[in-house]
Parts: sequence; structure tokens; C-alpha cells
Amino acid sequence: MTDTQPRIAILGGGPSGLLTAWFLREQGYKQVFVLEKRGEIGGLCRTITVGDRSFDLGANYVVPSYKVVRKLIKRFGVDLYTERPFIAMKLPDDPDGRVTYSSFFDAVRRKEDGTPIPLLRFFGALARYVWIRWRLRKWLDAPTFEDVHRYDEGSLAEPMGTWLADNGLSDLDRVFDLPVTMMGYGSLPETPAIYPLKFMT
Repeated sequence: MTDTQPRIAILGGGPSGLLTAWFLREQGYKQVFVLEKRGEIGGLCRTITVGDRSFDLGANYVVPSYKVVRKLIKRFGVDLYTERPFIAMKLPDDPDGRVTYSSFFDAVRRKEDGTPIPLLRFFGALARYVWIRWRLRKWLDAPTFEDVHRYDEGSLAEPMGTWLADNGLSDLDRVFDLPVTMMGYGSLPETPAIYPLKFMT
């Protein structure tokens, strides 16, 4: 008797390839093959240790909006850890060469020229962002971005800086700019709004 099961090849043993293979096996497909060009799985998502410090490469945050990922983490018993609090550092731009440090909150509550944003105005912008983000949850909390182009003529694909300005939230530029650049997406004028909106709940 000929086996009628399809033979499925998945190219790449990164998180997406491995999860696709796992989901297919869960659905009853038996002939699922993951092909990886390196000698190890994980793709660009891995941790290297130098001395006594570990550094994550690739994706390294599991935020609350990762509902499917969080269910899988719980199912497989994966350990998570919490980051240390962020510290912002301003490199010297004056002759004495002093490096100044501040908390993440103090750093993001300033305009590009260093002027502080009044607290009430800043928290008002944060509250407005939370409200808008909540209204967008149907589009942002879905496991994929498959239908996101249907929302408001594709406005979620415009750069994050533009999206913030269009929604009267320019006071939050640095709230997004620091983590977005730190996580490797690029700057706000380059990063489609859908990514920070998805991850920064």
C-alpha cells in the first residue's frame, strides 16, 4: 500500500521553521522534515556567553502580546527571566567628555533637544496611546499580520514616527525610539508602526 501522507520540507530551523514543523506534527502530518544549513538549530535566535555574561542574538523578548508563544512556553516548561532595569546613557558632546546617566523614564520624557516634557502632558499621551492600542487589539493581537493591510488603508505599515505624529503622540517618540533601535528594528522613520505597536503593549 502506498503511503498517501504528504512529504513536507521546511527550509530553516529557526523559531518559525521549528514551530511550523511542530504544529504540522500536532495536526497529524508524519513526514515533516526541517532542513537547516548550519550545524545547529535556532537560526539567528540564540544566546552566546562570553566570560560570565550572556548575550541574546536575534529575538529575545517575550512580551504580553505574544499570547500563542506564552502558551507554548507554559506547555513546554520553558524558563523566562526578567531584564534588569534600563539605564539611559548620554555620550559626551561637550569638551569635558562627561558621560551622563539617567533612568529610562527620565530619558524618554525628553524631546530631541533635551527639553523635558511636562509630566501631565506626557502621562496624557501615554493614556491616549493605551486607548488607541486597545482599540487596535483586533489587528495587533492576531498571531499574524495577514489582514493588517485592511485597517485604515494600511496606516499600520507607515513608519512609527509618522504614525505617532498622525495620532497626536509625538511626545512619545523617545518612548518608542530607544527600545525599537535597541531591539534592532532601526529608527522610527524606518520601522513600520505595526512592529512597535505589536510588541509595546
